[in-house]
Amino acid sequence: QQQEEGGGGAGGRGGEAEGGPTASQENQAQYEAAQLASYEANVDEKRKRQADAREAVRQGDLSPCEALDPGLVESLYGCMLDWLGEADNRSLLLRFLEQRALIVKWYGAPAEAYSVEQRERLDGLLPQPEESETAFEAVEAVSAFLRHETARIQEAISAMPEKGTFMPRLFLQYAPASGAGGSSSSSGDSGG
Repeated sequence: QQQEEGGGGAGGRGGEAEGGPTASQENQAQYEAAQLASYEANVDEKRKRQADAREAVRQGDLSPCEALDPGLVESLYGCMLDWLGEADNRSLLLRFLEQRALIVKWYGAPAEAYSVEQRERLDGLLPQPEESETAFEAVEAVSAFLRHETARIQEAISAMPEKGTFMPRLFLQYAPASGAGGSSSSSGDSGG
């Protein structure tokens, strides 16, 4: 009888200590399970959105690319419309833009500075309307640049960072603490 009375009261401990988890422990476990389920649902939803965006781009919808860099896509519409007609090229562009957005999110200002410099180099490669005889070479140069930069960034973010930093070596020269100036330096450009 004492256990029944102790366990049924507002603050009693009689049956709870012996019989299993307390109500607060059960609530905590339910809360943690709900958090985990919510997180997993968010991850699944994000993966689905990414897969849907990739498929949309393969099918010819460039809105996912436009959302990431409207200026670049507009530039490509003007001079590389035929190139954008190829699904593999559109997918390459999306991968490049997604990767650029991620590095900026993960590594902040140094990755942003790298991306700005990268974009300036890309803009310099775009074919000019008045140079129609070199348009094919320019289109090939843009494709090569996108492939090279995508692979270069993937390698950089997959490699072990320098000791004492979380920043990939590729972005270190753009970090404020890396020395004088922090922007582009002659030792940072690998001739590409």
